[in-house]
Amino acid sequence: MPFWENGSMSAEFGQSDGCSVETVEIGARIENTAEAKCLDEVLVMRSLKSILETVEGAWSMRMSCTPCEARTILRTSKEELKVLAEHSSGSIGAFLSFLCKYLDAIRFIVEIWQLIQLDGSYTLGLTSLDVMVEKLDISVRRMYCCYAGLNRELEVQVLELTLLANLLRLSKIGSSSKLALGKLLLVINRLEGLCADRSCELSDFSREIKKAFDANSIGDTLTGSIPTLLELFRLKPTTDFGMLKAISAVLQVCDNDSENPLLFVCGLPVGVSFNISLMNISSHHRLSLRMIVGESIQHTFLELSCFGGNEDMKSCSMVVPLYATPMVCSFVLRVCLVMEFPNGGISTHQGGHGGPSDPTL
Repeated sequence: MPFWENGSMSAEFGQSDGCSVETVEIGARIENTAEAKCLDEVLVMRSLKSILETVEGAWSMRMSCTPCEARTILRTSKEELKVLAEHSSGSIGAFLSFLCKYLDAIRFIVEIWQLIQLDGSYTLGLTSLDVMVEKLDISVRRMYCCYAGLNRELEVQVLELTLLANLLRLSKIGSSSKLALGKLLLVINRLEGLCADRSCELSDFSREIKKAFDANSIGDTLTGSIPTLLELFRLKPTTDFGMLKAISAVLQVCDNDSENPLLFVCGLPVGVSFNISLMNISSHHRLSLRMIVGESIQHTFLELSCFGGNEDMKSCSMVVPLYATPMVCSFVLRVCLVMEFPNGGISTHQGGHGGPSDPTL
């Protein structure tokens, strides 16, 4: 899965015998900011506060009989944020993009809440609830991984959503999951570290999870308290975004068009030329190029030291060999960039494809 959700797909197909390549342009488009029309920041913040008030009202509806109305309000609020984001730049533009993902997460929570109420059970097999919990988990990971410069308030906000996502997952698989309990403990420890200097306090939601965990580390107390804990969760949208930056990238394939498809010899490696631009990527990020032909997947890790530029903008041109060319006269190669999501020493990777060891976005 490409690690930026709102990337635009651009496919270029060769009609001759050869290799056609589908590329993914990931992240925000690079624009000439001197020519782009930007809204006045005061007006944006005024609109933003109004939208967040509406979101908090929608959240209160989750307990009523109008969850569909709440979801509609959240979708509308997201569309309003997207319009503001398209006409904003810098940190405020990144923050508006961040809030769009935040609203995605809240909408998933509302839908999960409704499914739990309708179902009345925490022990079903694979259901719509499992799918929604997975979507929530991915949405929260995007918030944590796809932005640089998260301040304390934003990180606490994301970590509480992470707690909630893991709590909902635990409600499905039970207290026997050491993986889910380990993730909860890591998040609680991080929250305690952020609140250690008393500049912010643990919410009632986080505090009660910690108490339940401390009372029984194997999770029996925690599992039995899930309905009560869900009631304690509160939205805490902040408008303090600091120096937030959106992480993005652009991936382009060179010399790939209908008049000049990439030529190859069946069964032998073929070199594919790429131009890659990375925005706000630092040296601690781990990126790889994922190349897919049918069911065959190849990962090539990117050495960021080979990129020229700085953390704000770096670029590189490279030729990457595709080793497993199929025994056909033509095929389509799908390519995207993926970024590893550091999981605090707890890996959920199941192996295969020789790819990243941690979960990816």
